[in-house]
Order: sequence, then C-alpha cells, then structure tokens
Amino acid sequence: MGKDSVNVAIGGFVAYAGLIVFLGALGMLIAFALQQLNLDPFLSAFIGLGAIGFIVIAVGAIMLLGGLKALKKESIAPERTIETLQRVRGTRNHVAKPTAPKPKDERSSEQIEAAVVQTEARMAETLEELGDRLSMTHLRRQAKVEVQKHPYRWSLVAMGAGVCGSYIMKRKLVG
Repeated sequence: MGKDSVNVAIGGFVAYAGLIVFLGALGMLIAFALQQLNLDPFLSAFIGLGAIGFIVIAVGAIMLLGGLKALKKESIAPERTIETLQRVRGTRNHVAKPTAPKPKDERSSEQIEAAVVQTEARMAETLEELGDRLSMTHLRRQAKVEVQKHPYRWSLVAMGAGVCGSYIMKRKLVG
C-alpha cells in the first residue's frame, strides 16, 4: 500500500507539472494569435498568459468554495469516539432507543468464573504479543526485513535524511 501511495503521489506531481507547462503553452498560443492581429508582442503575451491564469484562478476558486461548502455540512468531531466515551462513562446525552429486556444469565458461578479466567488468559496472550511487537528487537528485525526487500528505496531515504539533516545543521550553525 505504501508503494502504491508513493506512485500516486509521484504521478500526481508529474501530472501537476504537466498541467502547468500545458497552461503556459496555451497562454503562449493565445499570445501568438494576438500577435497575428498586429498587437504588441509584450501586450499579447500578457493578455494570453493573463487570460489562462484568470481562468485557472476562477476554476480553482469554484472548486475551493464547493469544497468548503461540503466541509461545512460535515461534522469534524469524531462521533463514534465521543459515543464510545459517553457509553464508557455512562453519560450518554441522547435519548436511548427502547430495547428489549436482557435475558437473565442462566450460567452457574463456576461457568462464569471459567469464562472470566479464559478472558483473562486471552488478554494476557494479547498483551504479551503486543509487548513483543513493540519491543526494539522486533522493530529492528522488521526494519531489517523491509530494507532487504527494497534496498534502493531505503538508500534514497537515507540519502534524503542525510541531506535534510546537514541542511538543518548548517542552518543552526550558520543562522
């Protein structure tokens, strides 16, 4: 999924760069047409590029306003999380839907105790597995496998990190 996301990002960047070049060429084409009408070359270039720029600004503003209008309709509050927290606290503020009465638990105390012990055992296994997955040894092992799968990608990442680090250090030392 990460590789596909990188491809989508690079593809979007390349398409965006192509769009800028295309719009510049379209503006120059309009400028050329205006020059054929015996208009000053500088003025025709300004009108051609300005017209394309104005059209792009108008389309962008329309898209921006449409997006803002759609965002205003949606709530950005994490509704499910708030509902879960209210349920945990027991402070749910909305009217509860009428529910059928819960059937009485017919298990014996030994059966309930066995279920609790089984749940505790599963929780202990889960916590142990989480502890293992979050250990530095496991993370190091996973990183090593990932680097071995994609050595060129990670060498580029390392080079980029080195360049960024040296730029930051230079700015701190000089600036």
